[in-house]
Amino acid sequence: MDHLQRFLEHYGLSAILVIGALLAIYIVYKNWDKIVIKGSGRK
Repeated sequence: MDHLQRFLEHYGLSAILVIGALLAIYIVYKNWDKIVIKGSGRK
């Protein structure tokens, strides 16, 4: 656990940012068709 704690202290914020970005990209990619259709108003 000590190694994990040290890792989180050094990379915690960066990891959160990276994971957050990846999640956002994944969600947009999954819902891209719905977003485009809703945004443009056409199929």
